[in-house]
Amino acid sequence: RSAVLDLPGELSWRAHRGETDPPLGWYSAGFGRKEPATTLVGTGFSDGAEGFTTVLRFHG
Repeated sequence: RSAVLDLPGELSWRAHRGETDPPLGWYSAGFGRKEPATTLVGTGFSDGAEGFTTVLRFHG
């Protein structure tokens, strides 16, 4: 199985993982536990009239 994530091209995208300043790219399965996890952050501007769509497709 595989998956494809189509992100809005109107935004600029960066991947973060296990960063500390600022804290980005972490997952916690419970109190006092944290594991690095890839986090995608999209930045950009909108006039409020347009929408952004993210599509996640699974294959296989």
